[in-house]
Amino acid sequence: MKLYADTGAWVALFDSTDPLHRTAIPAFDSWTTRRSLVYTSDYVVAEAITFLVYHRSHRQAVEFGRTVRR
Repeated sequence: MKLYADTGAWVALFDSTDPLHRTAIPAFDSWTTRRSLVYTSDYVVAEAITFLVYHRSHRQAVEFGRTVRR
């Protein structure tokens, strides 16, 4: 299965205060277990990093960036 993750999906996964955080974790776990290909774009990554830096913490933004690079 191929999936496209937009900014909202990444933020929900990495921001524990996001209303969809509890939904995002099992969804991403399910996709990775099934070896689904999760696509995104460099613009989405940049937007998510910017959001996390300004609204959460530098640590969360770095964690996100490292995870996406893997």
